[in-house]
Amino acid sequence: MKNIAALVTAAHQNAVNKGWWNEDRTYGELIAFVHSEGNKALEDYRNMNKTGRALIETWYEYPENMICYEGIDEEREFNGVLGKPCGIPSELADVCIRIFDIAGRYGWGEMLEEYVSQFKLHLEEDWFEIDLKEASFPEKLMRIHQELTLSYIENKVDDGSPVGHLADALYTTYLISKDCGIDLDQAIAEKMAYNATRPARHGGKVI
Repeated sequence: MKNIAALVTAAHQNAVNKGWWNEDRTYGELIAFVHSEGNKALEDYRNMNKTGRALIETWYEYPENMICYEGIDEEREFNGVLGKPCGIPSELADVCIRIFDIAGRYGWGEMLEEYVSQFKLHLEEDWFEIDLKEASFPEKLMRIHQELTLSYIENKVDDGSPVGHLADALYTTYLISKDCGIDLDQAIAEKMAYNATRPARHGGKVI
């Protein structure tokens, strides 16, 4: 994962442009939104046998009024319209994009990037090998949820440091994606490109 500070700026600016920051939101609400993306990844995993989709597979949804042909959902773009990326890679990308937006709101872009750089330098992924390498995919997702919750708790403490746990959740998402064979950078790029085409508040969502 590269250029985190730039991704923070881009993701937050898009959220501002789409009206998501017309009213401020609490830190707890923001963390809940990130949790929701991890839960969507879990639901996609639970439905893999039913859908026949692989864990690393991305497919695309288009508006119902578009003229479709067989296999349309395998194409990222159709008649100049970007499809909505779907699947576990896209949901993990959304975890990251939500974190980027939070960091942008609080001016943590450079701090987030520095924390992740330190994790890469000092952890050398040893903890992942020990704690999560043999874990099931739901257990891997649990580690993301753990760090998000710790970030929320730290934000409620006067001398807490929520950004460190936010960075840990981000880096954990990267390591999980790498272990599963998911190109997280590509998934983030695709989802951010699609998000830029969406209507304000995704057509009328309240929060």
